[in-house]
Amino acid sequence: MTSSSHVAVVGLMGVGKTTLATLLAERLDRPLADGDEELVRFVGVHGVSVAATLGVAALHQIERAIVLAALARPTPQVIAPAASVVEDDLIRSLLVAIPIVHVVADVETVHARQRHGAHRRHMELDELRTIDERRAPFFAEIEDVVVSSDHPIEAMVAQALDGLRSSFEIVPTAHTT
Repeated sequence: MTSSSHVAVVGLMGVGKTTLATLLAERLDRPLADGDEELVRFVGVHGVSVAATLGVAALHQIERAIVLAALARPTPQVIAPAASVVEDDLIRSLLVAIPIVHVVADVETVHARQRHGAHRRHMELDELRTIDERRAPFFAEIEDVVVSSDHPIEAMVAQALDGLRSSFEIVPTAHTT
């Protein structure tokens, strides 16, 4: 991979993807394509509203379209897709071709964080465990760098950048937003 490649930050909802992806985008001088923000721009409401009105399957289809659009953009960017997209075979086949930073945390920590976001669907701990178990092999299939959100954010950024630089030729790229 070269500096012309997108970089994706993946992980469960509430794990800290957006926080890490925002700082990586700044440090790499790239635009950020955050799945939650793109969803609001695309449909005008947060995912929790889409899930409540159209259903979770419809939400996942919109999230899939959003990540496909982000991957198709020619300007290298940092992409923080919705966690659900990792279950899609096509999306995984596309993501595996770019550097992937996987943000991890124990399920209890993620569960506690999910309660703090009004834009998130609140899940019971058992439901979150089931989702984590189902998605874990998919995340493992595509990950290049694993970063624990148990560390301070600056340590997470440093670990992600070190991993990207040692495995890929990822360097800051000028962009326009």
